[in-house]
Amino acid sequence: MTAPNGAILFNSSTGSDTTASGLGAANVYGSGASTTGSSAVVTGIDTTGVSSGDLLWVQSSSGRQFSIIFTVDSSTQVTCDDTFANTESGRTWAIGGKRATLDDASSALIVTQDAKSDWDLATETDQSVSQQFNVCNGFAGLRGISTGALPVITQTSNNTLFYNGVGQLLRFSSLEFQYSHSTKNTYAILLGGGAVACSNIIANDASNNWYTFAARTCCDTASIYMEGSIVGNCVHNGIAANQGFLNLSGCVIHDCGENGANSATGMVVTNSIFHGNTRSGLYFWGNNNGLVSGNIFSSNGRYGIEHLLYVSFNYPSVMRNSFYSNTLGSVSLAGLESVTDELLSSDPFVDTASYDFNLSDVSAGSVLRDLRLLGDNATSIYPFRQYVSDDFDSGAGGGGATVHPLYAN
Repeated sequence: MTAPNGAILFNSSTGSDTTASGLGAANVYGSGASTTGSSAVVTGIDTTGVSSGDLLWVQSSSGRQFSIIFTVDSSTQVTCDDTFANTESGRTWAIGGKRATLDDASSALIVTQDAKSDWDLATETDQSVSQQFNVCNGFAGLRGISTGALPVITQTSNNTLFYNGVGQLLRFSSLEFQYSHSTKNTYAILLGGGAVACSNIIANDASNNWYTFAARTCCDTASIYMEGSIVGNCVHNGIAANQGFLNLSGCVIHDCGENGANSATGMVVTNSIFHGNTRSGLYFWGNNNGLVSGNIFSSNGRYGIEHLLYVSFNYPSVMRNSFYSNTLGSVSLAGLESVTDELLSSDPFVDTASYDFNLSDVSAGSVLRDLRLLGDNATSIYPFRQYVSDDFDSGAGGGGATVHPLYAN
């Protein structure tokens, strides 16, 4: 397959769903494209400034609409990587520029039908969505591009946003997810198979919250990986790996209506915060191997860490965690305690009411920084890092990023 020339960009302010394909230096379009059934050749277009690796959109009546250009054959013809299936003429087409909205009927096909695994999808602006994206075998994921606040993807209807049932790995990064519908019973990401990896994600708007941010439904191999992200105010669990594998690093899971996160098959949970969840911060059951280390569990309604007591299997290694004011105690099961745990006497955070989970420079926050529970470099690793003098991306005072999903925005 031909390597794309760059990212397929979306921009609701400057893009177009009818006069752009989303990839290519040119912005040429028209209404005279012709395709032949079972052929990758497209004629009747203007190829001025068009190159191999650009994305061609042909608004076919059915089937594929997007394909990467393999060769530019003449001033009016290209050969693509994929066939457009139908024999049609006079079709709307476009090359280059930016798509506008993910929710457009044609644009949505990039996610649900036409994408290949090496296509890079990115949005520069907020996007409102009213459909459920049942992702195809090619779609790899979506990222945000912004010099300020993260682009927001808002689900406005009573639908899950992304459903992955095809057994592949999806990636989402540098985005905020919101759910604005009044019925709170859906997910930002739901796995029927495969896995999802999220980095630099925010999903904690109290007014536009999810039932659960990410969950799996039926497959032991459906796994959830998250780093540097914040999930909060979910109606049910924040993250529900259930029988899948759970991997969290440098995350905050807070103020959810059930548990912060749960897992059954296995988990690695490190350097994260579980605060203010109605039930327990971290809940697990079954033959659950793995590691739970370097986390803070505070003000959860049951335990910091809870195990389903009547199931007797292997437990993950639990060590070097800190606990504060969990209603029923730090852990629910004898044997989960660790001599390296720290029981805090006060709230260690700057201001949880405004979602600032940086460690305070006084009281328990100062204690944690002094303890350096993660080793000599602990204060440069979230959450055991200096609050006042260090920024997030340089490890030293000044000159770094001031907006981060784990920092109050």
